[in-house]
Amino acid sequence: MRRLRRLPAEFANAVLYVSPAAGLRYIFRPMANVDPPLRMVGHTLVRKGDVIWDIGANVGLFSLAAAVCAGDRGQVIAFEPDGWTAQLLRRTRRAQPIASAPITVIPIAVAREVAEVLLDCDSVKSMRCRATRSTIAIPEVGNDGLHYNDKGVLDRKCLTM
Repeated sequence: MRRLRRLPAEFANAVLYVSPAAGLRYIFRPMANVDPPLRMVGHTLVRKGDVIWDIGANVGLFSLAAAVCAGDRGQVIAFEPDGWTAQLLRRTRRAQPIASAPITVIPIAVAREVAEVLLDCDSVKSMRCRATRSTIAIPEVGNDGLHYNDKGVLDRKCLTM
């Protein structure tokens, strides 16, 4: 089940796609009550034209809030290793306001070094994973292995493993 929610007015009522598998708070709470400190960080610290990394983006609440605040001259790079959640984030990206920063969804984990790690789904608090009690392998890229071109845009070639 996927559900469309909207961020509060200060974030242009931007569309956020959510799922119970990503967290029930996104389904049952008014969006104004979902993680107000996280949204406030975006509203307070992100300026027009900023480049933002959202590491462990989940469904993209902060990514979307930051994209609205950064505007069309900004950029948001959302790192989310869970494939299902990354798909929700990609759907959100396609529905965002035209005046928002583009969101690039990178389906990897970020750590100190390049490796392949095992993601224990029980520790992710995902209802979908808890039911299967599985462990999946995900790529992990070292944060020093991420490179930008001369315009400050993430060079996607550095993400190939």
